[in-house]
Amino acid sequence: MAFYSVVLAGGGGTRLWPVSTRHAPKPFRSFLGPDRPTLFRMTIDRALRSAVPKALRVVCAPHLSPLVGFELEQLGFASSSVVIEEPEPRNTGPAVLLAALHLVSQDPQAVMAVLPADHLIRREADYDRAIALAARAAEDRRVVLLGLVPDRPETGFGYIESEPGAAPFQPVPVRRFVEKPDAQKARAFVESGHYFWNSGIFVFRADVVIEEFARFQPDMVRAMKAFLAGDTSAFARCVDLSFDYAVLEHSERVTVIPVDLGWSDVGNWWAVHEQFPLDESGNSARGSVVSRDSRNCHLHAETRPLVVLGMENAVVVESQAGVLVAGSQWMQEVREAVDDLPVATPSSEPDDAPVIEGEHCRPWGRFRILDQGPGFKTKRLDVLPGRRTSLQKHDYRAENWIVTSGLARVTRGDEVFELKTGETTHIPVGCIHRIENPGQEMLSLVEVQAGERLLESDVHRIADDYGRAPAECATSS
Repeated sequence: MAFYSVVLAGGGGTRLWPVSTRHAPKPFRSFLGPDRPTLFRMTIDRALRSAVPKALRVVCAPHLSPLVGFELEQLGFASSSVVIEEPEPRNTGPAVLLAALHLVSQDPQAVMAVLPADHLIRREADYDRAIALAARAAEDRRVVLLGLVPDRPETGFGYIESEPGAAPFQPVPVRRFVEKPDAQKARAFVESGHYFWNSGIFVFRADVVIEEFARFQPDMVRAMKAFLAGDTSAFARCVDLSFDYAVLEHSERVTVIPVDLGWSDVGNWWAVHEQFPLDESGNSARGSVVSRDSRNCHLHAETRPLVVLGMENAVVVESQAGVLVAGSQWMQEVREAVDDLPVATPSSEPDDAPVIEGEHCRPWGRFRILDQGPGFKTKRLDVLPGRRTSLQKHDYRAENWIVTSGLARVTRGDEVFELKTGETTHIPVGCIHRIENPGQEMLSLVEVQAGERLLESDVHRIADDYGRAPAECATSS
């Protein structure tokens, strides 16, 4: 049986606002410092220790596909063979079913591990051992999940009750699931020795889990099969359910493997604080931060200097999207508070694609705005190997390109020519043009725009490799 790793990369992580946003969610942000990989990159590295590269899959929403694709292609993957798009978020139940149906159509004997893209695991060797045990149990038609040995009575997590006598790395049947108990119950669960946190990491045969979906969620299976057969509206008929509620709480096949992975879901800013080294006052800090007479605070600055005076047990986070100031005991309330924010006024330059620390993600690569003012804008563009922008024109601006590294193939009107490092070209107003990277390395160039209107809405597509219609030109080039 072949073993596949399926990464679920659809979560929003809104409790980590203003750094985690819809178009740049938690798995793709460097919460732990600029020298640390993202949680998504860590998850991919972990997945590839269990499955060969061709057995990697990532499930995500369409608006995150360019970001996922860029990350994967930086690692040498062709995203078209890895990414499974779900048309809209419908929770982990439909996402798992979609991946299982996808895999079983290619490999009827597939064993699949389902991995959240936004978790931190420190004990990697113990993780590898647990996944290997889970894969063997899955071959016996068990639906296996990793249960985390709790180190405190946490009320914000789901718990798994096993049969008594559970021991680390020993598969044992599951009795029941308990979602977010009160403090008294959570304390009793921890003391019992046979309750474990639900890690959200699952291993099973794809055909077995499809059978379980058919038993307990037949309408979801019918809708998903119709979607895969070409009915694009059918996906919306899948009920919004977690995999736990959809299948696990009903199935008699569920087995838990208790393990201590040094795990964190990094689910709020105080969980981020716990991952940092602390100064003598118990503060953690990232970015340009100055603090005085402050204790037990997490201080995070991204775009501007941050000065914090006389704060205690607080989180102060600054990013391009906003500022959060909250007491440490209010971390679970951030999501609701963000939901209450007024709807932003539509931008004069709409951008519905991901933006990560100033990097605008596109199917062909990324760009960053370096400078702008009346009548001009300067960008840096990075074009992935083998990728190219849409064939396009502008009504209000001219552009000048200078290649800073790599080889560029330029379409300008009826001409097609190449530019090497240090060479330049001019694109007049109204001229049809495109930039392509025919090489094996990243192509980088600086683009200087000049004109009376310098908005992304002045991108008129004529042809595009990524299925983006001309009417979508306001969101991307």
